[in-house]
Order: sequence, then structure tokens, then C-alpha cells
Amino acid sequence: MTADAGVLRAFQALEDRFNDAMVSNDVRRITQCIADDWTLVTPEKGPISREAILHAIASGVLTHDSMTKQVVRASVYGDMAVVTGRGSNTGTFLTTHGTSWIE
Repeated sequence: MTADAGVLRAFQALEDRFNDAMVSNDVRRITQCIADDWTLVTPEKGPISREAILHAIASGVLTHDSMTKQVVRASVYGDMAVVTGRGSNTGTFLTTHGTSWIE
């Protein structure tokens, strides 16, 4: 069932909090926003563990300058939801500065 505007706002608030944490490059703030089994999936490397991302951020190998996401739709099924959106971020990995778009 597609969520109402209040549910979309709640998910957007969660995304905004996560985005702010990522741009802070503060591992403590980021860990407050992600689950223990959180995984990043990239087209280049596939699944990357929470520990690997947090280590890269803590060591300065990965930094974020900006991150935005817009929640477009949320479908709620009991105590589970599927949320879709669009986003972009800029940052540096190793010495390469880049921008990515998420759809």
C-alpha cells in the first residue's frame, strides 16, 4: 500500500539525517543512522560492508562534500516498507573527486 504524505515526510527526515551524518564524515554520527547489517551496493564493487565503509571514512580515504536524496515513494507492508527515491553526492575516494547520482 502506497504511503501517505506523513509517512513520506518521516522517511525523508531519516534520509536527511543520514545525509547530514555522511557529509560530516563523522563515523559516530553515521553509525547512529545505519543498522549493524547495513551494506552499500555499488556498480563498481558490488556489496561493501558497513565496516569497510566506516573504516574508509575514519581513515580519510572516503569523504563526502554533499549528499542529497529525495524520497519519491514509500509502500508500507505491515511492519516493513519499500522506499524509493533519487539522490546525488559528491566526495573524494582516495585522491579522486567525483559525483554520483542515485536513482
